[in-house]
Amino acid sequence: MNGIELAEKFYREYGENMLTSLFPELISRLAVGIAGRGSECFGFDDEISRDHDFSIGFTIWLSAEDDEKYGFKLARAYSKAAAEINSAAATASSALGYQEHGVCIVEDFFNRHLGFPGVPRCYQEWLYTPEYAFAEILNGKIFRDDSSRFSVIRQEIATGMPHDVRLKKLAARAVMMAQSGQYNFERCLKHREPGSAALALAEFVRHTVSMIFLLNCRFAP
Repeated sequence: MNGIELAEKFYREYGENMLTSLFPELISRLAVGIAGRGSECFGFDDEISRDHDFSIGFTIWLSAEDDEKYGFKLARAYSKAAAEINSAAATASSALGYQEHGVCIVEDFFNRHLGFPGVPRCYQEWLYTPEYAFAEILNGKIFRDDSSRFSVIRQEIATGMPHDVRLKKLAARAVMMAQSGQYNFERCLKHREPGSAALALAEFVRHTVSMIFLLNCRFAP
């Protein structure tokens, strides 16, 4: 099972009962799932990638108002359940490691990844925000969101990029593909510099992958 599947299993077997029994008045306003940084949030993780910064968990997203009233108790209840499930699963932590688990205010989640609290408010935010940042807030899986508030923001970001911004990004990728693949790569080979040629080829592939994602109205991780 990958990280998303393990997170959902943890929620279905432990988390759902914890929330409904301890916070029945709150659960209809929560969103629960897994999303953010890390290979497990993209579904890319395997046994090898779990040698550090790995644990089984999910995120509970709530409003700032509910966090003031319930956040501390909710975090303690989640931490207790997570500690039990991870007693034999947790691995070593790295200095730059970060896990997207626990209790989080909705706006804080988007601020952390995008630099603003939700859907981009102007074309500059669409244009200059890295694609991987958008990919991080759209990946994973939402297990529960009765109010749909969190899911609606994600959906608006997934489908809301202005057409002219997408065209500008596509044009930029085409320019960089031509520069790195059609020009730099060939010149490096003629200069008998295989290392530089490999770097140019890698740049070409990176911009090509980005273009493919943009053509499919998605964001490259």
